[in-house]
Amino acid sequence: MDSWEYDEIIFDSVIRRSGGSLVITIPPELIKRFLLREGQPVRLIGVVRKGLDLEGGILIYLGRFEIEEEADKYILLLGFDGEIRKTFIDEL
Repeated sequence: MDSWEYDEIIFDSVIRRSGGSLVITIPPELIKRFLLREGQPVRLIGVVRKGLDLEGGILIYLGRFEIEEEADKYILLLGFDGEIRKTFIDEL
């Protein structure tokens, strides 16, 4: 089985009860980083790693990320010769 690849951000939390469900609180840093919002669908997937010890975890799949950025009145173009050319325009 392949090794897990760990993210640079790790947080510890405690599972608590909310009505008939169990919940984990997500800190604001992760909410901002992964663009999370209330009501967002997620998929929980059980994972295991077998080695000298048996380890288990839950993968929380958030989906594919689409990021849009606004340009500030210019576009960078790469020419056929490999040179970067800047083309300035008034409207995008």
